Amino acid sequence: MTTTLGTLLTAIVTPFDDELKVDEDAFVALLHHVIDSGSDGVVVCGTTGEAATLTNEEHLRLVEIACAERPEGVTILGSTGSNDTAQACAMTERVTELGVDGVLSVTPYYNRPNRRGLVRHYTRSRRPPTSRSCSTTSRPAPRSTCRTICSPSSPRSSASTT
Repeated sequence: MTTTLGTLLTAIVTPFDDELKVDEDAFVALLHHVIDSGSDGVVVCGTTGEAATLTNEEHLRLVEIACAERPEGVTILGSTGSNDTAQACAMTERVTELGVDGVLSVTPYYNRPNRRGLVRHYTRSRRPPTSRSCSTTSRPAPRSTCRTICSPSSPRSSASTT
């Protein structure tokens, strides 16, 4: 069986209110707006979603809301990237428990590991085995490119994209 995550996944922003708290109602409205506008799914709490400025509780709450509010057939990816492999592992486990279809994890920043370190980071952080793991990597300039690597490991998808 081969299924896909969808053709168009939108990295959704995290709205804040006037007191700089996460605006959950605005998040739900935005979620439905991007889906109604043609997105097959959303990436929650990625770098576009201000993940670095959110507490773990806020991050997990947004993932929980997205999973609860999604219409049937809509893909939800939860971002779990971290500079700390143990944190990435913990967040991957938590968002998987909340019901995401997959996770998106960025290459550790600041202490950019070598290839062996990247393999070890992603091997550890893509657990649990029931989740679909996607990693976003970027190459240093001048050949600055970004690519997403999806590793199939969930019942929802067994396809791999690059």
